[in-house]
Amino acid sequence: MITLNPTKLISIPLNYTDPATKESFNLIGYWTRLSWLEHNRIYARSIRNDSLDSVLYRDGKLKTCLKRLEEVHEGKTENIEINDTIIDNLPVSLASNLIASFEKYFEPSEEDLKHLEEVSYDFFKGRQIDGAVPQYLYEHVIARHYSWGLKEIRGMDNYDFQSHLRICLIRESLDAEWQAKLSGATQRGSRSAKGAGRETVDKKFDPIKGDFVS
Repeated sequence: MITLNPTKLISIPLNYTDPATKESFNLIGYWTRLSWLEHNRIYARSIRNDSLDSVLYRDGKLKTCLKRLEEVHEGKTENIEINDTIIDNLPVSLASNLIASFEKYFEPSEEDLKHLEEVSYDFFKGRQIDGAVPQYLYEHVIARHYSWGLKEIRGMDNYDFQSHLRICLIRESLDAEWQAKLSGATQRGSRSAKGAGRETVDKKFDPIKGDFVS
């Protein structure tokens, strides 16, 4: 199981062509993930007139997460110094390509989110899911049953994670069966009450019989 490490550098290659000179460069950007704290700070600083300024927001992500930049030329690697001042003076096309490479790697696209939404609906309605179930759903199930945070869940070893997940999925299944029985019993009780002129408010649900009893 992958444990989130926000300080780990992740290399993302970028083949960049200067639109002015048509010269191509093989670059490697070394990035860190954007933590929730960093995201909130950048987001807050990017609000202008009660709206998100996307230019400021992307600029904040670029300056926060790009830690190193290298150029690979004829088998040799040259380090390119990176700081806020240098980023401010990058060509627009290069800065745009760099942040786009970061967003493509680290951030879900609208298509990704739509797929997660569809799978989530099927998962919680007990339908068959084609393909792999996103890890986020399994983390949600464990968090829901144990009230653990993501830090604790993602810090578990794989054996513990799989064991607790299996228990939680069984509980989800049994809870769904219980709700189905409870719903069916309520409907039957209502129909019976109408015929006999009685209500079921003073009855208790018997899980063995699957119905309300006096």
